[in-house]
Amino acid sequence: MNILHTIKNMGIKYVVFRAWYEFKKKTGVLKLGYPKQYKVKYSIDLQKWKENAKPFFFSSKEDLPVFEISPEGKLKLKQEVERIKSGKLTFFACFSRSR
Repeated sequence: MNILHTIKNMGIKYVVFRAWYEFKKKTGVLKLGYPKQYKVKYSIDLQKWKENAKPFFFSSKEDLPVFEISPEGKLKLKQEVERIKSGKLTFFACFSRSR
């Protein structure tokens, strides 16, 4: 009767969680997951990390190519900004229509 009362008050989800928690506690699995003492792990310092750096898309900011926007591109970009400021946005590759 006590179990039915607990299920009614706390819900089946809590009862299942608590039963699983008590099972892990009694078998010692819980202690394995949350040890009191831990092994000290050593990591590399910053200099060694920089020496062993893996290749990225680019190596530094200075190596990025500088590009210029054409006058037509600037005009198109300005028109797009004005369109967005006026409230016309692109959703799912379809322009919203103002009525």
